[in-house]
Amino acid sequence: QSTFTMNDGAISTKGAGPLKVSDSTFDNNTAAFSGGGAIRSEDGYLKVTDSLFQNNTVLGNKLSAHPSNMGGGAIWHAASIGDHEPSLLKGNTFLGDQGATTTGMTDVGEGYCSSYKELDTASSTFACLEAAADDSDCINKGVISYGKGTRAQRCLCDTEYSCSSFVDNLGVNGYDRMVPDGALGDYFMGGVIVWDDADSDATPNIH
Repeated sequence: QSTFTMNDGAISTKGAGPLKVSDSTFDNNTAAFSGGGAIRSEDGYLKVTDSLFQNNTVLGNKLSAHPSNMGGGAIWHAASIGDHEPSLLKGNTFLGDQGATTTGMTDVGEGYCSSYKELDTASSTFACLEAAADDSDCINKGVISYGKGTRAQRCLCDTEYSCSSFVDNLGVNGYDRMVPDGALGDYFMGGVIVWDDADSDATPNIH
């Protein structure tokens, strides 16, 4: 039952094993460069239950030669397919969280962003989230973005959305002008849920 308010990012882990968060509040936290504004979890199992994420933001960096490629206004999570437990978001509320807007060789703008891992969002509410893209150099991958972390990476995962609510969310259209080989990138329409993994046989399960 912890509260994190107005921090420069609240929790960050890398290779530290499972991260479990419950009955906690994350309010007005900001990641100045890359996601997530409240929680950044890399190389480990993530379980978040019965928590509130409100007005958390990733700013991004338009002036950097190496802009952020990590969205996730509230949570950014990446775990290898060798981690066998699915990531779980259960009974959480996400209000007004906003993903980054950056330019150049970048992905941008998720309220929640996950790569490489099964994801189960059970009985959660996602309301008034924004995946921002304010110029032609940006790419927006939806309020919830799930799939490959970069152009060269793919996930082999299943995603399940059960008994969840999505209300008044905004995904702004964007365009990724550059990819690592220097060619023109793909156009991605903004949306609430973006499944970005053409190479996977798995499909999202929404019910």
